Amino acid sequence: GKDKAAKWVPESLPPESDKAAARHSNALEKRNEVDAELAKANQELGALNAEVRRYNDAAGKATELAEHAGRIDRIKAKLATDEAQLAEWQQKVTDTRAKAGKAQVDPTAPGEFLLRGLAAVTDEFLVVARDYPEPFNADLINRAEAHMVEYKRLHGWPHSSKDQADPEAVAALPDYENALRLSESAVTNGRRDLEAAQQAAEQLEAIGKSEKPDTEAAQALVADLTAKRASWQADADKYRDIADKHARREALIEQAGKHHQDVIDWTDIADKLAPDGIPATLLTEALWPINDRLAQSAIVSEWPRVTIDDDMTIYASFREGNQQQRPYALLSESEKWRADAMIAEAISHLAGVKLLVLDRFDVLDLDGRSDLLFWLEDLAAQGEIETALIFGTLKGLPAQLPAAVGAYWIDNGIAGQLEQAA
Repeated sequence: GKDKAAKWVPESLPPESDKAAARHSNALEKRNEVDAELAKANQELGALNAEVRRYNDAAGKATELAEHAGRIDRIKAKLATDEAQLAEWQQKVTDTRAKAGKAQVDPTAPGEFLLRGLAAVTDEFLVVARDYPEPFNADLINRAEAHMVEYKRLHGWPHSSKDQADPEAVAALPDYENALRLSESAVTNGRRDLEAAQQAAEQLEAIGKSEKPDTEAAQALVADLTAKRASWQADADKYRDIADKHARREALIEQAGKHHQDVIDWTDIADKLAPDGIPATLLTEALWPINDRLAQSAIVSEWPRVTIDDDMTIYASFREGNQQQRPYALLSESEKWRADAMIAEAISHLAGVKLLVLDRFDVLDLDGRSDLLFWLEDLAAQGEIETALIFGTLKGLPAQLPAAVGAYWIDNGIAGQLEQAA
């Protein structure tokens, strides 16, 4: 697998896939050029459509414009009559105002009615005041008389009985003035109608000279450019898809190569970490002091020598006739216990803990128990162990315990001095 994986590649793509990125860019550039042309064509078509709408709107109003334009002669004739009547009423109002004493004043001016009333009252007051004896204030009378004279001068007020206003003119003046206003309004409206009719005639003439804009060529150009844009966009999408596939293929090849290299690296690590690799070398270096300690313990305890091979197989050697070596699995229960005890002591010694804990030492026979106690006493004497906790089930106090060994009875989890009998 490692040989084939180094050469693995995905399914091949079309030959032009490596050029797809350049073709995709070219298609996008062409599409953008067409976009600019299409925007301009749409703008021109929009302007033509606006002209068509204006033409259609004007054509729809042609009938109404013709009707308005056809009234020009009638409007002119009526306007001439209204203007003549206006001139007559203007002259008649001027003459009537003169007879009514209002040649110099507009009776419709703001406040004129009030001033006329005040002037009439003041005039009557002055007539009475001149003939009335004191206590009227002469200065006040003179000031009022001076204002009255000035008002009459400005407003054409009659100063004598022969200049008194014509009652018929005064009575007829409001009607004449109203008729004048109506005549002025008729002339104003006639001139406005004439102007509107003349504008309608001008618009009608312009419609007759104009032609409806032709949008067919502009619409064809927009359709053609739209089709070209769609074609370039389709090419851009096609080549983008091919370019993406090509990029993904290259990335997949690169990723597969990295994974393959990872496999090679991990395989190399696995080989080096195999039992016959670095661990074996390290284990050999680590097992040498353990096996050396196990040999020393076997001599002191007079037990079978225990050894640990590089593959972590445990053996026990016996001196029964010829040297005999048996694997740990074939040892008896007591032989396994002695091997475990010596291995535990070797680890404790190398670790510098100086503590040893052993359970079920009662699996040993009496000679084995004696060997254990004397071995531990020798370790204590050499200062290689400070505390050893040995647990077992006994019926009585062991005879002739070494001085360094103390016995305790444990009952319901409470330790006390061992009694003579269980």
